[in-house]
Amino acid sequence: MRTVPVMTLLAAAICGASAFAQQPTLREAVESYLATTEDAVAAAALPSLLQRADATAPALLEVLTKPPAMTPGEVRFSVPHFGQQLVATMRIPEGHKPDAKPLPVLFDVSRGTTSLWLKLDGIILVYVAGFTPPQFSDEGRDAFLKVARTAAFLGNGDRLWLSGYSWAAHASYDTALHRPGFLRGLAPTGGGPRRVHFRLLRNLASTRVLAYCGEQDDRELVWNLRELELLRKGNGLDYTLHLDPTQAHNAPVAGYTDVPAAIRAAERGARPTRGVLYADGPEVESPLLRCVRVEAKRVAVPRQIPVLASDSLDQQRRKTIRAMQKAVATVGWKIERQGTSTKVTVEPRGVPLLHVLLRRSDVSLPGTLEVKRGSTRVFRGAVAIDRAVLLREARRTRERRDPVIQMVEVRS
Repeated sequence: MRTVPVMTLLAAAICGASAFAQQPTLREAVESYLATTEDAVAAAALPSLLQRADATAPALLEVLTKPPAMTPGEVRFSVPHFGQQLVATMRIPEGHKPDAKPLPVLFDVSRGTTSLWLKLDGIILVYVAGFTPPQFSDEGRDAFLKVARTAAFLGNGDRLWLSGYSWAAHASYDTALHRPGFLRGLAPTGGGPRRVHFRLLRNLASTRVLAYCGEQDDRELVWNLRELELLRKGNGLDYTLHLDPTQAHNAPVAGYTDVPAAIRAAERGARPTRGVLYADGPEVESPLLRCVRVEAKRVAVPRQIPVLASDSLDQQRRKTIRAMQKAVATVGWKIERQGTSTKVTVEPRGVPLLHVLLRRSDVSLPGTLEVKRGSTRVFRGAVAIDRAVLLREARRTRERRDPVIQMVEVRS
């Protein structure tokens, strides 16, 4: 596979100094803003960008949502994140035609390791080499999704998958649990969710999980994976466990080579119009909602959980899980559309500050929008593209196919 420069991928990333001798085009200015490494520098540059005569809301939306031409082969691109540039490698299958059906995207959290075991025909692969964020952190969760979304700009953003081995498998679950609704599926091997995260299991309801592990791997890990299987129906999970009886903490395990076929077969269904977002802290985010502030007392897990000496090990584990499940904040939500009107109703519990993120596909332009917290009206007015929100959110998340165009703050 040949390497295509980042300029080919993004049409106009960071322009050289000589290119700015004249006024850059709107596309060049937007791409430069999105590619800026430091958040403070980007924030300072935004007002000038918005003052341009050609930076109208329709023009900015068109620039953001129109993908560049796809070139099959290997592409390297960079994504700004936490004051650094993450250099990603993307492989687009040879022979794929630009006018063909958009391909699913697999982000390999293991820096490209798990993809070596898979034949990824008909799938866009992307990974970042040499990047290991703090474990179970927003830095990692957002990094993985920002890179995956950048690749999905050339593929199908509704069919994003994560894979990973060992620590990267743990990270795959962690990302899906704290960023529910963005991923079509997971294919982790040799890892699983932390027990403290079982209180967020229902956040996986829209995500297909293909779990792989050696049956002789760490016994607590294997127990967690088996317990998920038992909890599958009660939590509405699409979860399938594959245990290889001959393997310990090794990879690939039996059956893992079936993952590409499962990815190709998994289409995305219609987006739900109601649900509950579960949060164990701030920054938990779905396509519609972002928990900005969460009551610490509500999500604090007990320091001690009483169990009986006569309890079996399984009983002790389950008592621990049940005790932690109560320590969770929630936001019930519903989105209703009638003609050109959209109404969003939220019921936050333990979330005193919440952002409702309206995407282009959520509303009609022109149209009206109403946001309510329970029976209390928070906002009512015309749907409008907020240019600053449009650009800031696109830079924060790298979501460009269906960007956030309007944001409503909800306080309790």
